[in-house]
Amino acid sequence: DYYKDKIVCYNEDVDTLLKHIEINNKMSTILSRDFRGYLLENVITFISNRAKQYAQDIFDNDKLEFLLDGNNISIMYDSKDYEVLSGGEKQKIDVIIQLAIRDMLCSFLNFSSNILVLDEITDNLDIIGCQKMFNLISNKLNDVEAVYLISHHQDDFEIPYDDEITIIKGADRISRIYAA
Repeated sequence: DYYKDKIVCYNEDVDTLLKHIEINNKMSTILSRDFRGYLLENVITFISNRAKQYAQDIFDNDKLEFLLDGNNISIMYDSKDYEVLSGGEKQKIDVIIQLAIRDMLCSFLNFSSNILVLDEITDNLDIIGCQKMFNLISNKLNDVEAVYLISHHQDDFEIPYDDEITIIKGADRISRIYAA
């Protein structure tokens, strides 16, 4: 009887410990989920604030919004969902978001990126939109020393530049570099 009572007592202790472990695991899951949510909220807040600053330069207003619903992020401009915006508006917002994310990474990770490579940022933009984009890059990104702009439309707008590299794909499908 003594050993049977001991076994029953140990089994009750094991059951109690398993319940404690289950509670600890649930708490750990909640805390890590809350921490991820807190972290995501701070990242989105930073990007949103910086994007509003860039939007002021590109759109002449700060009507760009990032809405966080759980793990879902919605992007709105002038009360319109990103999905229904024009191609030019989407292009501008895409560049704004990329620059805001770059700033966030530089700020949170304490590093600097002095080279910027921009591929086809003028697609779907009119001449005024292009000029605003170039002004933003020239005037607001003070820590960038070299900007490489890739475009098929270089004759459509004036960009101040130091050097130009032309790459032409030949009939043999091999691209060749031509320095200007």
